[in-house]
Parts: sequence; structure tokens; C-alpha cells
Amino acid sequence: MTALLLAVGVLLSACGKKEAAASMHLVKAEGKVEVSDKEGKDIGVVERLGLYSGYQVGTQNASYAWIDLDEVKLAKMDEESEIEIQKEGKELTASVKSGSLFFHVEEPLAEDETFDIRYSTMVVGIRGTCGWVEVRDEEHMLVYILEGTVEGSVTALEGGETKTEPVTAGERAELFASDGQAGIRVEKFKESDIPAFVLEELLGDEALNHKVSEASGLAVGEGTSEEEDPEEGSLEDDGKDGEEEPQILTVSQTGLSYITSGGGVILTVKDGLCGAINRQGESIVPHQYPYYYCEPSEEGIFALGDDEQCTFFDREGRELVTLPGSYGISVELGEGKITYAYTREDGSDEIGCYDLESGAYLVQIPVEELMPDGGVSNVSPVQDGVFYCSLETEGLFLVQMDGSMVRIDDAREAMWKDAGWSSHTYESVPLDPAESGVQIAGVGSGGGMPRYWAWAVKDGYMPSLSIELGVGIALFDCQTQQYFEIPMDTEEAEQIFGVNPQMAFSGLSIQIPEYYSGGYWYGSRGMQMVVNIAYQEEIDRCFLLDFSKAELNEYREVTNLAEVVLAEHETITMTDEGWYLASEGEEYFYLDEQGRRMEMPKAQDCSGYWDGYAMMVDGDGMAYVIDMDFQKVSEGYPADAVAQTGDMFVIYHGEEETALFMK
Repeated sequence: MTALLLAVGVLLSACGKKEAAASMHLVKAEGKVEVSDKEGKDIGVVERLGLYSGYQVGTQNASYAWIDLDEVKLAKMDEESEIEIQKEGKELTASVKSGSLFFHVEEPLAEDETFDIRYSTMVVGIRGTCGWVEVRDEEHMLVYILEGTVEGSVTALEGGETKTEPVTAGERAELFASDGQAGIRVEKFKESDIPAFVLEELLGDEALNHKVSEASGLAVGEGTSEEEDPEEGSLEDDGKDGEEEPQILTVSQTGLSYITSGGGVILTVKDGLCGAINRQGESIVPHQYPYYYCEPSEEGIFALGDDEQCTFFDREGRELVTLPGSYGISVELGEGKITYAYTREDGSDEIGCYDLESGAYLVQIPVEELMPDGGVSNVSPVQDGVFYCSLETEGLFLVQMDGSMVRIDDAREAMWKDAGWSSHTYESVPLDPAESGVQIAGVGSGGGMPRYWAWAVKDGYMPSLSIELGVGIALFDCQTQQYFEIPMDTEEAEQIFGVNPQMAFSGLSIQIPEYYSGGYWYGSRGMQMVVNIAYQEEIDRCFLLDFSKAELNEYREVTNLAEVVLAEHETITMTDEGWYLASEGEEYFYLDEQGRRMEMPKAQDCSGYWDGYAMMVDGDGMAYVIDMDFQKVSEGYPADAVAQTGDMFVIYHGEEETALFMK
């Protein structure tokens, strides 16, 4: 791991100058506290033990130490913590080797004084007077400010880039250094986040408590629990006294398997056939359909069907419309409108849009007019009054409700032709990188411009995969009408993903895992997306991509793929509000938006997040709903495993499945 320096210096201005203190003392010890000199020799603990540069102080379980650093700087060590004190002139450093350290500077420092708190390659400095630091691991340190202001800077030793973020009272900064990158994430914290060893100092000093409350707005001591923390590695109680817990509804029906849910409708499977029930467990559509074509929207509209047709139902189970079709039927639902692509009875293909409110077809487009030789097509849901469709040999189109279509790839195709490349991957042309200046993605026999599938748009971007399997991965910017493309035939792509386009003929699979939010199923969040790449039984990995970090060549192909890939795990599932779920083997854990693994309690199983909540199964086989701080907000349920799909959680216990909803 590239060494990084996280610097946040304690630089406290003052009206007058004050000479550096000549002595430091261990003023109070509780429990088992150990002191050693700079040579490592043990020093007996006595009242007001003098401490000198190089001395080390350590606390054991249920033990605490108070250190007077020069009569105006107080530091308190939490249990199971260790620090080393270094002092050179007016430069004072407390190196935290483990645990947590509370600090309170009663008087401002002179301009030439510094007080740093260091851990490993991280240095913490705070422009304020009171707070505490907590060492998480070699890559994370948390800084909490109770009074004053913090200016945190993060500097990578290699490259020298520095990032700075101001942090005020009532905020915490997470400083991180991992894999050659460093940063600071700032957010508010609550009274319940104040640990007991800090809370004791605040409650014991009325003046300080008042200053903290004035500066941070925290009502310290009002409804804050002083109970001991739960055992490490277990799921924690939420400790949010006075806060209303979320309401929870459970639905359990014998013999049913839960598929997904939305708008008060639960799609289920019984004896291999699909049907639907409501949240009261009552059947609304009998289990008689081989397939489900469209998951429930926020209004509870969904579609079930067979090889010949699909039928849309409302949340009461009433039939709304039946679309005929056979091979290749594709349906989506958005804004009360059904978009579809299917093969008609006469063998011709049609793309269209049906309005549920008026019961009328708004758009009906014969595909043969656009694609005379036929081919596969698909559609996206209606969003903001438009939708996208994709045709196998023509690429992506934007479709208006009046039936007009805009071909997205016109300008892109012209650029490729000008460079001497084919407009379609199916047209065989000689590959000549010297002519175009870049090796364009191709299937080997063609080398032409890849076409991309239509998908649901999220935050102005649409994720996609090339119609020609294994050729490209892309994110489409709907505002600029341009792609960010990852060609799969480059050496970097093959090295990172472990596959190449030629594997498409022998079992290559590339998919975009989707997540549910607001009635839609999305494959991206902002400029991030996840791709799952599998090849026979050799490869099955997920990659979290962030195209905001992409550097592009003249063909808008990504040239820095290693920087775009934030994380790689066996599985990664995105969500709209919450942490990303990931797994390796039987281990489940969460990632933040930068792909970094979160510090969390040990769990037997985890679900994805929905609306800021998830489920965890602890080591005792009990499942709990948790919030984004990994605090329990529900009672326990016996469970072997848990899952999240649509707007529900599913608890698996033996042969029973229970659906759980947050109300």
C-alpha cells in the first residue's frame, strides 16, 4: 500500500505568546495503567508522574489515564489504548498506537506552537479546543469536534496532492488512506456517538459542557446512555433514546417463495408458477403464469405472462391490458406508460408505448422500417416523457411520445467512419490501428463500432453493455448524448477483467446487477455502475466502476481503467440510499461509495440496503433490521439467511420465508 500522510494540525491562534511547557504529568490513573520510558523500561506509576519525550502510556480493559501536557492541554486515554509522547521545543506530538484519545485545550496556543495527534502514517491536527480521535485501523482515523473548528488536510506522500476540508463543532471527519489514495469525509454526529469516556468529562465539567452545547448544538447528557458498549463483534443496540423506531410489517405464507415487491404487491412463486399477493398475505393473482415480465411499480402495477403474451395487473389484481407477443418480448413500465418490444403474430417486430390511463397506444413503430434485416431490440421505461430503444444493427434511439425518433449514434458513427473504421461490428474490415491512432473495440471478425442496449436512466446517466457480447461496457450521458466506453479488447481490460471478446463464443457472460428505487430498476447510480463478468467456471467477479474518474481518448474510450475500477469482489450490489453490499465466499460486508470496506460488526449474513435500512444475521442466528450506523432498530427474527429485493426484506429460516417491510 502506498504510504500516505493525513495531516490535520492543531494550530490554535492566541492573542499573546506562551512559552512551551517544560513538563508533562500523568495526573490520574484508573484501573491498570502502564508507563515505560523511551528505552522501553517500565516506570512505576505514582501520583503526578513526570512524563518525558519518548515515554509510552498504555491502558488495559476498563482502565483510563489522564495526562496533563502543560497545564492547559488535557488528554484522556480510553480503555485499551496506547500512546507515545514526543516533545521537541514547542512541537508536541501524541502518537496514538491504538484506541481513542480525548483532548481539551483550555487556552489558545501561540502561533509557533503545535500539538499533533499521530497514528501510523496519519497526523491529526485540529483548529479547535475540544474533541477526540478514534483509530479504526491502519487506513482510517476518525476525528470528532465538540468545540471549535477543524481544518483537515490529506496529503499523498507519492505525488504530493493535498485535500483540505473544514470541520466545525458537531461534525466528524473520517480520514482515510488506502491503495495510494487519501481523502476526508465530513458528516454530522449525534449525542449517541459520544463514547462513555468522553461523556464522563463533559458531564463532570459544567462550563465545558455548556461551551460544547453552545458550539455544536449537541444536548450532551440529555437522553444519552452511559451503559457499556456491547461486546465487540456483535450487532449493537441502536441506543437512540427518545427516537421513534421504524414500523415493521411481516408477511409469511406457507409454500410461497418471494420474488420481489413494490407498491403494496408481492410477486411470489408456488409450485413453479408466478402469482401475486398483497401485504396482508391475500392472493390477488393466482399462481398460473410461467414468467413475470415486469416488477411492481410504486403504484402496484406489474406484469405476468407466458411465451405468447404478458398481462398487466393493478395492485388489486385487476387486468389492465394484455400485450401479445412471442420470442424476444421486452416490457418496461414508467410514468403510467408501458413500453414494449415484441414479435407480432405475423412474425414482424414492433416497438411501442401504451398509456394505461387513456387505454391508447401512443407509439407503434414497425421495426422493419428501421432494421430491414430484422434483429433483437429492447426498450427502456418512460422517464421524463421519453424512452430509449435499441436495435441490433442500428444502435440506440431516443423516442418521443409523438413517435419521432432521434438516432443517438449518428455523430459517433461519422467519427468512426472518418477514422477508417466500420460503422457496424458485423461488417468485416481490416484492423489498422495506425490509421485511426487507436485500437477500437471489435469482435475480432469486424472491428467496427459497438452498439449498446437501452437501460433505465438514473441521475442523467444510462449504463449499458454492447449488443455484441463481450465487446464493450458503457455509461451514456443523456444530457450530452455521448458515451463513456470501456473497450474489452485492450491489454488493460483483459488484465483487469480476465476476459476478452473471443471468449463470447465459449461461455462469456457480462451482466449489470440492478437495484430497485422509486418504482424503477436501475443499473447505475450517478456515474457509478457494477458489472458482473463470468466465464465458464473459471471467473465470476463483480467490478464497481466510477466513470467520473475516467480519462478518454478521441473516441471517448476509457484509457485509465485501473483508476475507474474502485473495487472488485465476488458480488457487489448497489443501492440508492445506503452502503453497497459485497461478498467474498461466505463473508458478507458493506462498501462505501468509494469502494472501501466499511468497519462493521461481524455477521453471518447481510442483505442489501433499502431506504437506509438493511438486515443482518448475527452469530446466534438472529436477524435484525439495522440502520446505516449498523445499529439494530428491530426485534430479532430466527434466520439462516436474509435478502433484500424490491422494497422488502426476505428472512429465510428452514423451509419458511418471511417478507419484512419498513413502513
